[in-house]
Amino acid sequence: MVADELVNAPAQHRPVVLIHGTNDRPSTLVPLAEALRATGRPVHLLHYGRDRVSVRGRLLGTGGLGDLAASTAEILAAVDDLCAATPCG
Repeated sequence: MVADELVNAPAQHRPVVLIHGTNDRPSTLVPLAEALRATGRPVHLLHYGRDRVSVRGRLLGTGGLGDLAASTAEILAAVDDLCAATPCG
C-alpha cells in the first residue's frame, strides 16, 4: 500500500497535507505551508467541501461547508491521488 510507504519514508520525503477548517479556504494555511516548505518538506494545500447551495458556499474559495460524507470522500480521494503520485524516497 502506498500510504504505508509514505509513513515509512524518511520524514523529509513525506508530503504534508494541509486541510482547512469549516467555512475556510486553503489561503489561510499559506504561512504554515511556506514555513514547512522552507524545511524541504513537500506541502499540499487541499481545498474541499464547497457547498454551492448555501450563500457562504457560493463565495469563491470558501469550503468545508459541504456534506460531511461527501467532504470526507473528497479528502480521501485527494490523499489517495497524492499517495499514488508522490515518490516516497
